[in-house]
Parts: sequence; structure tokens; C-alpha cells
Amino acid sequence: MTVDMTLPEQHSRPQGAGWRTASISVETRGSTTLISASGEVDASNADFLATVLTGFTQRRTPVVLNLADLEFVGTQGLRVLLHFDDECQRGGVPWTLVPCGTMRELFGVFRLFDQLPIVDSVTAAVDSFECTGIPHEGKNRARVTRDKLRC
Repeated sequence: MTVDMTLPEQHSRPQGAGWRTASISVETRGSTTLISASGEVDASNADFLATVLTGFTQRRTPVVLNLADLEFVGTQGLRVLLHFDDECQRGGVPWTLVPCGTMRELFGVFRLFDQLPIVDSVTAAVDSFECTGIPHEGKNRARVTRDKLRC
């Protein structure tokens, strides 16, 4: 299943506004759900990404969030990830993230490498879930509050 995160044509777009577009696809790999996003995520479409991700916080199956193909991610996108992480922890949903290059740079600036369950590739993430059920087993991650990501 693929979902396009663009505004429908009937919505008016303010002149000169930079609208970001992204698409999300969802597939199953063994017992793991793979959610992949490509394009750009910022304040104009981060709420939609959050809505899609929220649906997977109710399940008990592992989730791999593949954002390696994102071309841009703003601070609103990072807030969505932190909220998703909070919800997954509350619901006992194991998950991991494959970030894009931009996110890796932002994680360095905001010191988020220990905040989120990050892996280098989708294959490593899926294999980890399929072998152990939980990647980064036993790893304690520090927490950061979303208000630290304000612009």
C-alpha cells in the first residue's frame, strides 16, 4: 500500500508557499511491518505522517521505519518521530529507524543518536527483529522532550 502525502488539487495553495510532498508505503516482511517514506517532510505534511504512524502503535508487531529516501526533514518531522517513539514505548511496540542523511546531521545537532532506535539499513533492522524479536535488546536510551526541538 502506498499513500501520497500531497494536498489534493482542490485545496488552494498560497502563492509562493513551498509545499513539500512525500509518499509512504507499507509492506510486511515476515512478522515485521516496514513503513517507508520518500520525498520531503516538514510542517505542511508532518501531521499526516503522524496519523499514519499512530495506526501502527496499537499493534504489537515490530515496525521498521525506513526514512533513508527522504530528501528533506524539518523539525516537525523529528517531533513526529519522538512522539512515535513515546507511543511505541507505552504500547510495548518494538521499532527501529533507518534515517536519511539529513536526519543523521540533525541527530548530531540535537544529540538524538541515543534517543531513537537507529540502525544503518532496512535489512539489518528486519533481520534483527526476525532473529531476536527486538533490536538493540537491553539498550537503555536517554529521553529528550519534544519542546527541545522548537525552532
